[in-house]
Parts: sequence; structure tokens; C-alpha cells
Amino acid sequence: MWSKPILCLDFDGVIHDYREGWKGGDIYGEVTPGFWEWLFKAAKLFRIVVYSSRSKTEEAGQAMQAWLETNRA
Repeated sequence: MWSKPILCLDFDGVIHDYREGWKGGDIYGEVTPGFWEWLFKAAKLFRIVVYSSRSKTEEAGQAMQAWLETNRA
């Protein structure tokens, strides 16, 4: 099994700024300042799981993954 505890992170408002609220499911906005630096430190101690109300469809999950890859530090 996993040796690290799980840390769940909400996508909207935690990973990206979500400054304009919900706009029909489009992912917009910028990475929350300091997120990537914090994530790399947290990943040493935790298994990171990203979740969102968007996760209800496979397409939305793929869109979040693509956004993360595009905006990765």
C-alpha cells in the first residue's frame, strides 16, 4: 500500500486562481502564486491527489491534466 498519507487538493481556487468564478467549465486563470514550489515540498511528505467538482466527467479530468501540464513550473 501507500507509504505516505494522502493530501487532497481542490483544483479550482487552490491550484489555479479561479478569479472569475465558474464559466461553463472552461479552465482559465493563472497558477496560484507559489503553488508549484509548495507542491514539490509537499510531495516529499504526501501522496498528492487533485480533485474537483469538474472530475465528474473523463473529459473534464483530462482538461485539468492538460492545464496542469501546460502550466507546470
